[in-house]
Amino acid sequence: MRSRCFSSLLQASSSIVSAEEQEGANRNKEVHAAETPLTCPTCSKSLKNQLSLTVHLRSHSGEKPFPCAACGRRFAHQLSLSLHQRVHSGERPYGCQLCGRSFLSSSNLTCHLRTHTGEKPFQCLTCGKCFSQRDNLKRHAKIHRGEKPFCCPTCEKSFYQKGQLTAHLRTHSSNRPFRCAVCERGFCDSHDLSTHMRTHTGEKPFECLTCGKRFSQRGNLTIHLRTHTGEKPFECLTCGKSFCQRGNLTAHLSTHSSARPHACDVCGKGFSEHYDLSTHMRTHTGEKPFQCLTCEKSFNNKFNLIAHMRTTHTGEKPFLCLSCGKRFQRKGNLMAHMTTHS
Repeated sequence: MRSRCFSSLLQASSSIVSAEEQEGANRNKEVHAAETPLTCPTCSKSLKNQLSLTVHLRSHSGEKPFPCAACGRRFAHQLSLSLHQRVHSGERPYGCQLCGRSFLSSSNLTCHLRTHTGEKPFQCLTCGKCFSQRDNLKRHAKIHRGEKPFCCPTCEKSFYQKGQLTAHLRTHSSNRPFRCAVCERGFCDSHDLSTHMRTHTGEKPFECLTCGKRFSQRGNLTIHLRTHTGEKPFECLTCGKSFCQRGNLTAHLSTHSSARPHACDVCGKGFSEHYDLSTHMRTHTGEKPFQCLTCEKSFNNKFNLIAHMRTTHTGEKPFLCLSCGKRFQRKGNLMAHMTTHS
């Protein structure tokens, strides 16, 4: 029943997008029906008609003749201005019938629907990895080309994306402009703040379609899905051992090396990962940023909070023994139990 309901809602949402796309295609056919192709004198690109050429030339001239009356921002296309104006009006006419979220444009809704269907139509021709959005594929392609055009002027570290550099630059300063209104914790970018806010609201918008479990972050859902598929895409080139998370591989690599480059300024203890050092520092500062929303008890790391929730409030036992079916609240307890079968 759940599957049939999901399919019918998905079909309805998709039909909204398809109807608008078809309408746009029909308008284009009417406009361009009897026009002769033209060539851009700057880059030799072939355009369908004079209107397309005029719009294209703005990509060379930088001309943006359509200003927003509300904020003054200018656009090269009338359609781009129309979409932008919805930011001021609050209009979001394209609604997802599966989860209720609304979007400014049909293309945004199309991308969003893929979070429900798992569709990834954009494939990397080099490694075969697939993506749900074309822009994500373009960013990924830079990895194969070794292209890191955004360089930090302080430490010369390079990045694939401008946003990564912007976030990195704040690590060289105390600037944390995005502040949580609940606990006043500061963040380098708005995405990190949005993710953090879910620790206060309890919101978990990402659902596993196999078992129904929900997650506060898309990345956590992706990792969880591997428990169903058995996929372990991160392989150690030294010993061949594979992992379902990149972080687990990174931590494992330290077992092949004695390097501990991240040292504590207080006690001198060394760590292979900066994250481990950050967690360790809380033993000196007493900081406990992870708070239980049920009883308000605080913890110095996220995993202790999760363990507390399971043992005290939810009773959840997510770790299953495949040999006998017994379930456990902690992975360590499962691992200890597994020895009874060997």
